Amino acid sequence: MPLTVWLLRLGVGVGHGRPYHPQTHGKQERFHRTLKAEVLAGLVLGDFSQVQARFDQWRQVYNRERPH
Repeated sequence: MPLTVWLLRLGVGVGHGRPYHPQTHGKQERFHRTLKAEVLAGLVLGDFSQVQARFDQWRQVYNRERPH
C-alpha cells in the first residue's frame, strides 16, 4: 500500500489485475522481460545516476526507434 500511495503522488497510474491470473499482465511482463534482457543483463549496478542514464538511453530506443 505505501508503494501505491507513493506512485500516485508522483502521478503514476496504478492498476491491479486479478490475483492468480498472470495472463492479465502480459504487456507489463513483456516490457519487464525486454528491459531485463536489453538493459540489466550483465550490468554491474553503480550508483543510481548511472543506472538512470542507461535506462534513459534505452527508453529513447524502446519508444522511438525500435519497430512496433
